[in-house]
Amino acid sequence: LWSHMQDKIDLRIPFKPQHVHFLAASTAENPKAYVNFQDYSFPIHAPEVSMVDGQPQITYYKNRDWDSISSGIAGMAIGFFPQGQGLNTYPTVSIKASPAKILQGHNVFGSEFCKEAVLQMMVMLSLAYPDIYEHLDIENAELRFIDCTYSARIRDFFSTKVFAMFESLASKRTKVNKDVDYCQLGKGSEYQRHKLYKKLQEVLADLADAIQSKNQFRIDILSDQRLLDFATDLHRFEATIGHRK
Repeated sequence: LWSHMQDKIDLRIPFKPQHVHFLAASTAENPKAYVNFQDYSFPIHAPEVSMVDGQPQITYYKNRDWDSISSGIAGMAIGFFPQGQGLNTYPTVSIKASPAKILQGHNVFGSEFCKEAVLQMMVMLSLAYPDIYEHLDIENAELRFIDCTYSARIRDFFSTKVFAMFESLASKRTKVNKDVDYCQLGKGSEYQRHKLYKKLQEVLADLADAIQSKNQFRIDILSDQRLLDFATDLHRFEATIGHRK
């Protein structure tokens, strides 16, 4: 049995030019700008009180870049970067999610067509942070990473051999990360990454997390015996294609 799907969407969305403050060094080829994070509801700052000449002074400092919101059955990561991120010096918002998970609660199988999932991600962003969403240049959103996956049912007798063969594909410069029934090649690369892992273990881990958080919607989905049977012996081959590729 082989099945394939798109399993992660990572989008970066710039702010509309009319809502940002451009720096003197900004050019059309290399825009440098920022937005005032205190103008938005994202929990990026926390109050800090210090005493100046015997009087309390409240200042704010950067606390975190990422937040997470849920569709009810799965989460989506949201990153708010009011001064840009890394080499990108323009204010942006990043959103990351598994299309299958936010639409159906699991990614044991799913679709190759991501339009419906991307629309769902945009809706989640607009509902969670309407003030930010209103100022974003949605038309110029950039796809940063996408996961393309294939799954095969492989019995234990062959599984070890398949993992060994997969690891042998790494070049001398490729970073290899291994664990029990898991192997990743090229972790952290902005070009491409590859993974091989057993799917049932991941589903059971997700189920344990749902039970711990008492999310009954996810529990009902992930405990379905038909899903667990389908995931048994299923090996996931996953390739992440990055923007620099």
